Amino acid sequence: MADKYGTTALIWASRRGHRDIVRRLLESGASVDAVGMYSWTPLLVATRGNHVEVAESILERGPNVNSVDKDGMAPLAIACKEGHEDIPMKLLQAGAYTSLQDRAGDTNLVMEYYCGYRLRTNTVVVA
Repeated sequence: MADKYGTTALIWASRRGHRDIVRRLLESGASVDAVGMYSWTPLLVATRGNHVEVAESILERGPNVNSVDKDGMAPLAIACKEGHEDIPMKLLQAGAYTSLQDRAGDTNLVMEYYCGYRLRTNTVVVA
């Protein structure tokens, strides 16, 4: 079930960082790859909000970690651009690509400099 924009309860709960609600929705079979307004997925909004425990719960369900929003931003690029410290490594461990480009032509390798990481073949070394 979704609102008129396609945004599901899991997307809303992930966006707000409601860990327990997210876990219940996931246990009930909610889609981790649902796409709502602005092409946001549960993982994208959890990453944007730096909701680490929510992102971990979603990652345990095997989502597409390389999905992109309306601007072509993948979760890894968002995490780096926003300066998050924990989520980038978790995304890389889940298979996030470092070579995806957003609409501006920036790759995750460019975005990683926003938070001081060096991304090399799916590993993170703190600079």
